[in-house]
Amino acid sequence: MIENELLASAWMRSGGRCECHTISHGHDLRCNRQLVWPNRGRAVGRGAWDFRLHHEGGAEAHAEVLCIHCLERE
Repeated sequence: MIENELLASAWMRSGGRCECHTISHGHDLRCNRQLVWPNRGRAVGRGAWDFRLHHEGGAEAHAEVLCIHCLERE
């Protein structure tokens, strides 16, 4: 249940857009690619995306919403 809450919170925070900040992926500040909720977990398709959980130094986990293009570059 906690994972679903983290996902819902991350989706709301992201505004339905990719949150990737990795400059080597070809974007300056944030990818910001538009995502489509039903396309979560798909490997292809318009707005395909998924999320990644982060656990930092024992702190509470948080989720990051990423488009499939940024996820593939990880």
